[in-house]
This record gives sequence, C-alpha cells and structure tokens, in this order.
Amino acid sequence: LRGAGATMGVLGRAWRAYSAALARSPLRTKMASAVAIYGGGDAAMQAVERWRDPALRAWDAPRTARMCVYGGLWLSPFLHAWYRGLDAMFVGRTGLSVTLGKLALDQSFAATTNMVMFYSINSLLDGASLAETRARIEDRLWPTLKSLWCLWIPVQSINLSLVPLDKRVLVVNFVGVGWSMFMSWFGNQPSRVAAPVPVDVVVSEDALVKPGPRGNSLAS
Repeated sequence: LRGAGATMGVLGRAWRAYSAALARSPLRTKMASAVAIYGGGDAAMQAVERWRDPALRAWDAPRTARMCVYGGLWLSPFLHAWYRGLDAMFVGRTGLSVTLGKLALDQSFAATTNMVMFYSINSLLDGASLAETRARIEDRLWPTLKSLWCLWIPVQSINLSLVPLDKRVLVVNFVGVGWSMFMSWFGNQPSRVAAPVPVDVVVSEDALVKPGPRGNSLAS
C-alpha cells in the first residue's frame, strides 16, 4: 500500500506539472508530448521486432526521428487547431447530434488527412520519390483507415463529448502510445504496389525486337 501511495503521488505531481505547462504553453506542451510518445512508441516497436528477429540488431534511429517529426511537427499542431475549429463549428450546441457530427468530420476529413501526411512525411524523409510516395499512399491508406476506425471511433466518441477541449490532444497522445507502435510497424512494411516507371526509361516493345545493323535484335 505504501508503494502504491508513492506511485500515486508521483503521478499526481506529474499531472499537475503537465497541466501547468499546458496552461503556460499549450502548443509546445502538446508537441513535446507527441514527440515523446511517437518516438517512444517506435523505439518500443523496434525492440519487439529485434526480439522476434535476432537478425535485426541495429536500432533504426532515422525511422524513430521520422516518427517524431510526424507526431511533433505535424500531428499535434494539426489537432491543436482542428479541435478548436471543430468546436467553433458547433458553438452553443450540445447533444448526440453534435457529437455525431464532430465524430463524422473527425473520422473522415481529419483521419484521412493525417494518414496521408503520415505516409508522405515518412516516405519523403526516407528518400522516396513523389511517385513512390504516391504509390505507398495508394497501397496503405485504405487498410490503415479501416484499422484506425476500429480504435479511434470509440475513443473519439468519448473524447469529443466528455473531455475538455484543452485535454483532448492529451487523450489522443495517450491512446496514441499503442497506435504509434502499430503505425511504426505497419507504416514501415514494404509496399505491395510498385511506383510507376518514369517515361524516359520505358523501352518500347518495337525497340526490343527491331533488328540491328547485322540482323541481331536488342533482345538477343
């Protein structure tokens, strides 16, 4: 009991410190939280991957950095503005219809935007071309959204109806610990769709079979 009391005391102080930082500098606090959560989620997922496959011995620091960029520089600022805009759309109105309206907008526009940005940021920072990035989005967006809705529709139903505005990004970040681990794994799997081949490197069928000066084709 004494150990449990000490743990609760530490958690209470941490919560008060977070709330104070949130009041002083809300956006910076949310960004720092997201960096810690998405970076930590990726590091944890990589540890699981190395445990399952001993051949993966090295920690992929650039992969963790990409997750931190997405969480801290895109997701948190976007959600910070998004929740304020969402509340402004329904200002002065309450009830189930309002919650459902917010949820529909959140899980359609916001979810799709964030997943497109997730794959764009991770692909481009990993050195992929625009064509490769587009192919990756086309391959992964729909499966990702289906997984996202299974988790986030119930979470956001509670978050948008019961949680105060200034704490909503915290809820997303807290649940995002597990979600970031999933995205770290799923988002770094090889794409099943190949990027389009640039036009200037396509060799026509006629060129492959056209006889050369000595009667030899290019295919021989």
